[in-house]
Amino acid sequence: MTAARIDLNQPINDVLAQAWDSMFARLETLSAPAPLQAARIEFDPVRGVARFSWDNGAVRRAGAQFVGVAQPEPGGAPEARFMRWGWDEPSIADGVREPALRLLALGREKGWEELTTPVVRLHVNRIWAFCGLAADLTGAAGAVMSRAQGREVFFTISPLETEA
Repeated sequence: MTAARIDLNQPINDVLAQAWDSMFARLETLSAPAPLQAARIEFDPVRGVARFSWDNGAVRRAGAQFVGVAQPEPGGAPEARFMRWGWDEPSIADGVREPALRLLALGREKGWEELTTPVVRLHVNRIWAFCGLAADLTGAAGAVMSRAQGREVFFTISPLETEA
């Protein structure tokens, strides 16, 4: 998939609105055998692979690149998260965090502190918009989230492939 053309020379909220729309448009083009949100998703950050499995027995895999990990804000609004960007996650190899590194570079270029601060408080929808921007910057097919140990792991994915 070729990267959409989000105009980065706009205020951050306008960029994120375009990124949100772009991400969902990208996800709609995936050839998933059932709704993507119904899949169980396993992310292997060492190999950079995501495995999707559905209750109907269908299984797909995709290349995956780490964006970041979020945790609900204790005692906060249900949508409030603390997001730790993948570029600041020491357990993730550089080869699997290109989207996070691209977001960091863009944040530095534009002066967008949300992208240059290692841990930020964000509404979950804003996290999704940043994931859409990461997918756009890297030409990914979309972005997804899996839950692990009480945390939400966000990553971009390549097109889905039938698992061998």
